[in-house]
Amino acid sequence: TSTWGEIPLELSSHEGLAIVVRRPQFGKQFGITFQPLSVGPKDSAVRVFVKGKHICRSSDGAQLTCPTFQVKSIGLTPASMKRKDFWKDEICVEFKVNEDGS
Repeated sequence: TSTWGEIPLELSSHEGLAIVVRRPQFGKQFGITFQPLSVGPKDSAVRVFVKGKHICRSSDGAQLTCPTFQVKSIGLTPASMKRKDFWKDEICVEFKVNEDGS
């Protein structure tokens, strides 16, 4: 787990809003198993922890994923998926997290 523990993905720029799950289960999107995220009420915020360069959902370890060829999308992929499982190099699962958590 991260230095900061569990973190709700609340938006500091928009009071009362957060990053939330758009669909309740994983499906196929962009050729991978993917669960899209969206903006919604902060009481439904996805809760995450930082593990190295990965941002993972607290409830199941699913990793934050950004298909870089489709900039308008961000979502989660199952914790069981590894880098070699992605058919495109344009899918990012590693993020830089600063010491202050930003």
